[in-house]
Amino acid sequence: SYYVEVAAEGACNGFSDTIIVPVVAAPEVAIEGAANVCFGGMVTMTATVDTTYGANVQYQWNRIEGGNQVYPIAGATESTYTTDATLAVGSYNYSVTVINPITGCTVTSGVVNASVMPDPTVEILGAEAVCEGGSVTLTAVLSDTIEGAAYNYTWYRNDVQVGFNSASYTTDVALVAGNYRYYVVVTPADSMACNATSATVFANV
Repeated sequence: SYYVEVAAEGACNGFSDTIIVPVVAAPEVAIEGAANVCFGGMVTMTATVDTTYGANVQYQWNRIEGGNQVYPIAGATESTYTTDATLAVGSYNYSVTVINPITGCTVTSGVVNASVMPDPTVEILGAEAVCEGGSVTLTAVLSDTIEGAAYNYTWYRNDVQVGFNSASYTTDVALVAGNYRYYVVVTPADSMACNATSATVFANV
């Protein structure tokens, strides 16, 4: 607590009211939602800060380069930040600085990684010739995927869609004798933009 005493010659003293200026511990700032994406993908990160720090705080998102060089991201001044879909494949680190405009207190979060990865690859297993009335099950196997990413699968036979949303496809027993080529297109079920198209395989009847 603080007060001020004013003293003048002639023993005339005056005292101000007492005020209390609390000193609080610096809050912890965390970033939620950081994840890797493929080229063209985006991820939205959210800064969380102890509400005792004040409700009307200001935010500044930063990109960290060269290990410890902090570069404020222009216009990134909200509690959430969505990464740029045009970023090239590479490793990207971020932090967020939170400012209380009343007290002037500033605190910066730890660094999180939200890198841009190459697209995964997909291979089809199980392709073989069958006799009329028979079938074979084809299975799409993804490699170099991003942890936590969800994918949709679209199967094609001779460029016509025949299956959707399953990593496996069983050929039609009603197919007549002939040559049949299959491939699968893998697309993301979210904003991670991880796409892959398999090579063509044959499952002739």
